[in-house]
Amino acid sequence: MANARQLDKKKWILQSYKNGIRKTFRGSSRAEVEKAERDWLNDLEMYGAELRKTTSTLEVLMYENLFTNIKIKVGETGFERYMSSYNTYFKENKFCQKNITSYSQKQLQDFLNTLQNKSDTTIKMAHILLKKTFQYAIDNNFIRINPMDKVSKPKSTLEKKKVEAMSLQEQKIYMDACKKHKHGDLFTIALLTGMRQGELIALKWDCVDFDNMLLHVKYTSKIVRIYSNNGTYEDKNMLMSPKTSSSERTIPIDKTIKNILSKLYLKSPNKDFVFCNANGDQLKNSTIQKAHNKLLKDLELPHFPFHALRHTFATRQVELGVDIRTLSELLGHADVSITLNRYCHSTLDSKKDAIEKMGKLISTL
Repeated sequence: MANARQLDKKKWILQSYKNGIRKTFRGSSRAEVEKAERDWLNDLEMYGAELRKTTSTLEVLMYENLFTNIKIKVGETGFERYMSSYNTYFKENKFCQKNITSYSQKQLQDFLNTLQNKSDTTIKMAHILLKKTFQYAIDNNFIRINPMDKVSKPKSTLEKKKVEAMSLQEQKIYMDACKKHKHGDLFTIALLTGMRQGELIALKWDCVDFDNMLLHVKYTSKIVRIYSNNGTYEDKNMLMSPKTSSSERTIPIDKTIKNILSKLYLKSPNKDFVFCNANGDQLKNSTIQKAHNKLLKDLELPHFPFHALRHTFATRQVELGVDIRTLSELLGHADVSITLNRYCHSTLDSKKDAIEKMGKLISTL
């Protein structure tokens, strides 16, 4: 330890040197400057570098970390989710304009609690982004402890939207109109197979097995926002593998589906995408969504999101008595419980039927 010198009655100074770093400590007593030196030396010993002063705000460091570290470690779709969270909840947010060193655990917990009216996924992403930002600050020796370590993810209070299925009558009206609609074949096959919108748009002819009457779901299509290193972006329609192994599946087809596909094959310009434009290029997700919405409006049917066609398929299957495991595999769910919780809601008629069956059974006892 270096020797402290008294400059006058209430001023002491101590100069220290370690690992090529020269440090001067000033205080009102010998004990004060010697303690400051001990703390500094212990810090150097433990972390290998001294704390650095910074004027960087939470927002600035978050953006810097996104493009310095996160972008090179995650895929394009993953990075898009990070950027969506940043742009929505952190960019130009007053809470994020303070110096990165000034945040407490309570302040961060209070901030996350304001997101309780958002989805659990949104809350989780915000929590991850904050924790990674403060870790980045640690890595740059701006702070020593991550204040996010003991910040919990609040449970979402957002009521989950229920995707309704079409009634049989609504489905009939919709399918009758599909026979004369430009994209009617795609809509019909969605109702007859339960395939997702992205899976239908990505369906290629080499995934159609006419001989064995099978469809092989190998790809999905998604609009992804691709960011350059300077922060600019463009939206691209990308073909990719399904998000889970169970989503990659084989779906048997019947004669109705085979006939639809056979006619489409004869008209296909380049035998690449099953559902395509006049040039044989892949359709855009937005094109299909807009066409579906307009068809519903023209038919004066309630607004059903495109995903409701998948839900309708699942509901009809349950009504027909198809076992849940088979249905789960047709839908490409990772777990049967997803099928049960998400799609298999009993209709009032089926509930009445169940009670009547029980009554008949009891009456024979």
